[in-house]
Amino acid sequence: NHCGQGCALATRHIVHNSIRPAYVAMMQAIASQIVVGNPADPRTQLGPLIRAVSRDKVERMVQMGLDEGARLVCGGT
Repeated sequence: NHCGQGCALATRHIVHNSIRPAYVAMMQAIASQIVVGNPADPRTQLGPLIRAVSRDKVERMVQMGLDEGARLVCGGT
């Protein structure tokens, strides 16, 4: 039972280098508009991950990207 939660989020985006800067800017603009918060709040568009192990997995994936040269453009520190 996952409390009715589901996920259809892609873990990879394959983007040609010729449009990468524009694509990153567009994704940053979209992500920066998402309201993260308490799912009981009607303004919230994205609630928390389902459990700590899921959060830890996402944090590892972000760190792996950073270690490989990626940069955060929205959220995080």
